[in-house]
Amino acid sequence: MLRGSESSIPRNKNPFQEAIVFVVGGGNYIEYQNLVDYTKAKQGKRVLYGCSELFNAAQFIKQV
Repeated sequence: MLRGSESSIPRNKNPFQEAIVFVVGGGNYIEYQNLVDYTKAKQGKRVLYGCSELFNAAQFIKQV
């Protein structure tokens, strides 16, 4: 039996197998690598990554 704040925690009965991650604006290789590492650690998961712009380190610093 759940009480208090625990009762509002949603329970995922059907975990995802595939996901699409799309960044509007600058994406980067670190985000992509993190998703690759995640899918390797979670067998059976597939993630597609996309972005409208892909920044390298120099471009990112220039934007900041």
